[in-house]
Amino acid sequence: MKLDFKNKWVLVTGASSGLGKAICMELALKEGANLIMVARRLDRLNELKNSIKLKSAVKIEVISTDLTQENEINSLAQILEKTYNIYAAVINAGMTLMKKQNQITEEETRNIIDLNIRSTIHLTNYFIAHFQKRNSNGGLLYISSLSSGFPTPYQSLYSGTKAFLNNFILALSQEHAQEKFSFSIYAPGGISTDMTNNVQVKHLEKFLKRPADCARTAIYGFKLRKLLFSSYTSIELLFADILPIRLKLYIMRKLYERKN
Repeated sequence: MKLDFKNKWVLVTGASSGLGKAICMELALKEGANLIMVARRLDRLNELKNSIKLKSAVKIEVISTDLTQENEINSLAQILEKTYNIYAAVINAGMTLMKKQNQITEEETRNIIDLNIRSTIHLTNYFIAHFQKRNSNGGLLYISSLSSGFPTPYQSLYSGTKAFLNNFILALSQEHAQEKFSFSIYAPGGISTDMTNNVQVKHLEKFLKRPADCARTAIYGFKLRKLLFSSYTSIELLFADILPIRLKLYIMRKLYERKN
């Protein structure tokens, strides 16, 4: 059975910009979903809320939360449990840095791991319990990356966190195979967002996709409860599986070393 978001509460993390913002627009304007938009920047969340409200009558709540902080994740979970019957969630918030690993500070390393991995684990644990308690047939969508299958130099930590994400969620999908709710992973290639708006990937601009296009693909696959997908044909993921590892590494090094 397909997911049906109309008039149901859907939570989106990292909602204030980039793909998260585009996913919110897609869910509200095309799917008629009520939104709980989560991000650090409250001003941007309110700006997006007002923009959507001009075009749609869906309900929207905004919650300012720093997902690198465990106490704030716990506070978010308490608010959600008391107030909302959430049908679906998009775990989108993520962070990367474009430089050699030995140039990344301990604080930067901690922030990336806390956001990309620790917050994902905490939110996943919360939503599994939430869905089980309500016998829900909803779903969880995780935004991964093609770098999970194509190890990416100068983004080695980010690439590693996305490989963790894929394996973590794929394994969980089997632990909960008999549940009504579903797990989905969307692994896009490069997207034109704040994270890619720097000189180090300027030469890759022609390969970057628009957030709105990726949001459509993400929600389309989510509705169908696809487990792991990238594009409509998932051809990129197929190549990630069949290409020899040395060839994949060579391709990625040549793509990224020009500006690094």
